[in-house]
Amino acid sequence: MISFSKQISQSIAASSLVVASLLMVGCSTTNDRTKGKSDICPVHHVQMEKETYKLGRKNPTPESLEQWSAAQKIAAQQFPYPGSQAEPLSGPNIPWDYETLYRCPQCAAAYQKWAEENPQEKFSSKRSSRN
Repeated sequence: MISFSKQISQSIAASSLVVASLLMVGCSTTNDRTKGKSDICPVHHVQMEKETYKLGRKNPTPESLEQWSAAQKIAAQQFPYPGSQAEPLSGPNIPWDYETLYRCPQCAAAYQKWAEENPQEKFSSKRSSRN
């Protein structure tokens, strides 16, 4: 028979292990840029899907930010929701690890076509998707 104090010790140890596991899993954070926004693309009038991607930890170069800025001006009118393919790499001081945003399949295709036709202005980054 196990003593009462030994049972308490085992329960505390098991609880501590569960809490530690939850803390380790909960360390990555996500910035959800879809909250409070419609999931219908304002340009193509189709339902968009959520995309969660891992942020990079490199500082963007001034040239890459300039390219991204040029792409954003065009994107705002022609393909406002191309997904993470048109997002700049984030700097090391961003407090979250992932971002969730909307991706319109038609915006993504329009961005891809534009990027192929304008390689000098394209902002592209390799990302790992969480989905």
